[in-house]
Amino acid sequence: CNYPVALETIAKDFGLYGWSNRVPIFREEIKSTEETIKEKERTRFTVRFRKWNLIDAKYWKQYYITREVLEIFKVNPVKIIWINDKEIPSYIYTDEDPCYAYQFPDKTVKLYFPFRTKDQTRFWNNSTYIQGLQILPDKGENLILTKSFKDLMSMYIFEIPAIAPQAETNIIEAELIRSLKDRFDNIYSLFDWDRAGIKGALKLKREYGIEPLFFTNTKKCNFLKSKVRINFEEKDFTDNLKTYGKDIKNFFQDLV
Repeated sequence: CNYPVALETIAKDFGLYGWSNRVPIFREEIKSTEETIKEKERTRFTVRFRKWNLIDAKYWKQYYITREVLEIFKVNPVKIIWINDKEIPSYIYTDEDPCYAYQFPDKTVKLYFPFRTKDQTRFWNNSTYIQGLQILPDKGENLILTKSFKDLMSMYIFEIPAIAPQAETNIIEAELIRSLKDRFDNIYSLFDWDRAGIKGALKLKREYGIEPLFFTNTKKCNFLKSKVRINFEEKDFTDNLKTYGKDIKNFFQDLV
C-alpha cells in the first residue's frame, strides 16, 4: 500500500484516530469487457472532513434538508482534498467555496462545490453508483428517477422515493429497471427541461415506458405525450422548493 494508506492502517490498528479525520476513498479497477490486459483506474480522492458550520446550515436549510437527512445520505463537509496521492492538496476549504462529499456504499464518492459558477467545475466524481438506491423502501406506489443527489434528498423529506444516476445521460441497466418495476406501482422520470434532460427522459420512455415529468412553464413538452406534466418556473425539484416552499408537495402529489 502507499504511504497515506499505511498511516491510516496504523491509526486503525492502534486506535489512534484522534490524530486525523482524513479518510481515503479507495480507487477501484474496472476491467474491460474484452479480454485484454488494459485496465482503467478511477480517480482516487483522499478527503479530510471538517465540522459543520453556519454557512453549511444556511445553504442546506433553503432546500429543507436537515442535518439528520445529510447523515442518512452520508453527506459530509470537506476540509481538504488530495487527488491520486499527490502531496499538494487540490482543494482547501474557504467560506466562499465550500465542498460536500457524497459517499456511496461501493466506496466511491462525488464531491459537490455548490457556490461555483457554471463555467467552473462543480463536481469531482469517481462513481457510477445509482444515487439513493440504498435508501429506497422495499415496495411503494411511486418512484421518481431524477437527476441529482440534492433533489432526491429533498424528496426524501416529503416521503417521495427517488433515485438518480450520476448524470441524466447515464445508462440505467435494464435488470435494475425490471427490479424496480416489481417493487413500485409507477415509475416516473423528473429531469431538467434542457437538451440533456429531454434526451434522458426520451430514452427512458422509449426503452422502458417510464413516463416523463418536467418542471416547466411551457407547453412545448406536449410532443412527449406524457400523461403527467408539472408546470413551474424553476428547472428542478429543489429550486422550486426554494421558490414556492412546501406547497410544492401538494401540487406534486396531486399530479402524480
